[in-house]
Amino acid sequence: MDANGVPKMDRSLKHPRCVFQILKKHYSRYNTALVSKISGTPEADLLEIYKTYSATGARGKAGTIMYAMGWTQHTVGTQNIRCMAIIQLLLGNMGVAGGGVNALRGPDKAVVVVTHYQRLLNYIKPDYVHVLAHGQIIASGGKELALELEEKGYGWIAGEAAA
Repeated sequence: MDANGVPKMDRSLKHPRCVFQILKKHYSRYNTALVSKISGTPEADLLEIYKTYSATGARGKAGTIMYAMGWTQHTVGTQNIRCMAIIQLLLGNMGVAGGGVNALRGPDKAVVVVTHYQRLLNYIKPDYVHVLAHGQIIASGGKELALELEEKGYGWIAGEAAA
């Protein structure tokens, strides 16, 4: 704090106790070999990911990180999101259109999955299931509808739609 009680700022980011230098020191221990070992991702793939994503830190570009409940409901969930926010801040992806850290699921977001393979729904939990035939939605429901289709097939629902 300065004499007026205002937090001191280091706009040069060079003071050893500024947040940037503290983060830099903390993360310096993580080289690609260690991250590869921890994550199981080959080093070459990591480098490609780093190169691709860091390219979003340029004027006229933006990168977003989409997260789901698995990140937030972990014992260190808030730290996961904090880490992603730090990456986004360093790249300049916060406060720009298309940038930031965003929840993958919510009332204003949608992900459309088109599948004939009901077992996929063991891994993703849909809010809505729609059945299409001849370019029209012929039935709608929840996950139960997909389970019923798996059990009975499509004949019964196509017959109801035709009636």
